[in-house]
Amino acid sequence: MQRRLKLRDWQIVACGCIAVVAFLLLMAPRNSASGIIVNLIGQTNDASGNRLVLVCWTNMTNSRFQTWFFVQVLTNGSWHEAVIQPEEARMISDLAPGGSVSESVPIPVGTASWRFAVTAQRYLGKLERPIHWIYTKFNREYPLTKAFTNYSASID
Repeated sequence: MQRRLKLRDWQIVACGCIAVVAFLLLMAPRNSASGIIVNLIGQTNDASGNRLVLVCWTNMTNSRFQTWFFVQVLTNGSWHEAVIQPEEARMISDLAPGGSVSESVPIPVGTASWRFAVTAQRYLGKLERPIHWIYTKFNREYPLTKAFTNYSASID
């Protein structure tokens, strides 16, 4: 009787673990990186005559993100952050599901090609916080909140 009870306990634990893993797989977001779209809307001039580009990024997912942007320039065949960034660069914006953020960005002077980069990181939901806590206790990175960067087309 005692041995049978232990076997039954293991079966219950195994079923519980399978249920938790299945739940986590169902709750995992689907490829968030492709859900943030970066578009160049148009060009204009500011009051002092400097050329500006209107850039918009849109959240096409059901998740909430914190986002920030920066400008990159093409130097010697590879992309690098521009030395002079717009004033609003690196400021965190909240991007709701289906929401958009737009910025007027000055065009970098003296560069042949440049592009606009948006980095995003998904907010944790209430159910994910305990799981994230477990990951941090074991010195692991929670994979569903890794930051990713999407880019506009290069501008010549």
